[in-house]
Amino acid sequence: MTKSDSYPKKDLRIIRTHKLLWNALLELLKECSFDEINVKDICERAMVHRSTFYMHFENKCHLLTYGLQNIIELLTSDKFSNDNFEEAGKITLDVFKHVASYYTLYFEILLKKDNQNLRNIFCNQIAQDIKEYLKQTTANNSNGTVTLTIVSQFYAGAILSVISWWLENNMSMPIEQISRQLTELLLVKNACFKSN
Repeated sequence: MTKSDSYPKKDLRIIRTHKLLWNALLELLKECSFDEINVKDICERAMVHRSTFYMHFENKCHLLTYGLQNIIELLTSDKFSNDNFEEAGKITLDVFKHVASYYTLYFEILLKKDNQNLRNIFCNQIAQDIKEYLKQTTANNSNGTVTLTIVSQFYAGAILSVISWWLENNMSMPIEQISRQLTELLLVKNACFKSN
């Protein structure tokens, strides 16, 4: 259990402190790389004492991990629907808009060689969300040959790969175009898979 996990989830003071620290880190990431940022910088930007920071997070990596998990929950709160292209397209578009708004953050996570742990956290959380969704929507499809774990890892890897390609190419393809293409790929009917 992490420090932030041990607090009651409904305490508004804690939610406010987490939000202040996370927003401060996001602002700083627009100005410099993650390696160049220290806890003192984050606290000064958030106007939060360092002792308060350490009551909630072990270090800046812990804060980043917490923030990434919240981003994933936000971006996957509305699930893809196999029969609703417009809904899925809106979610995908929101994802790419978020990536464009926080280019430095996503560049750090997905393209820097020394951030493998953050990439793994990001990918595994996306895969878990996809797996939970598939469990709920494919209960009767249990006689296939591919497990939900493999399907969810496949989709998570594909999503992050497309985002990484887009970042590497300086977001040269318009957001509307790349989000539409990814949506079409994600909604393609797949071979049957096992429900476990």
